[in-house]
Amino acid sequence: MSIYAQLDTGEQDQFATTKGWGEVGRWIDALDSDTYPQLVHLREFGWSQQVVKLNEELARSVKSDPPDSQDVLSVVKRLTDFLGVAPEGAEVLTITDGLTVNDAPQT
Repeated sequence: MSIYAQLDTGEQDQFATTKGWGEVGRWIDALDSDTYPQLVHLREFGWSQQVVKLNEELARSVKSDPPDSQDVLSVVKRLTDFLGVAPEGAEVLTITDGLTVNDAPQT
């Protein structure tokens, strides 16, 4: 299954597989939560309301606590590339299976 990064401005990117995102999650689990609070929040809840800080933490963490796996590094790079071109005003990132609010069944 594919995993997508979805911004509150509507942009979406398929950046990982379920397996790849799980491996990134295990890497994040090993990071210090005080040093990388946005990364840990993203891992725990699947969203972040501080896109700029999240991207800064991703970049810093790869330099100071690099993943052991090239696959994890590749997924993190795709996510940072996506966030790096986020439009001005983008504040919220949600990790999703590709469905959006507009895809929800109407009741």
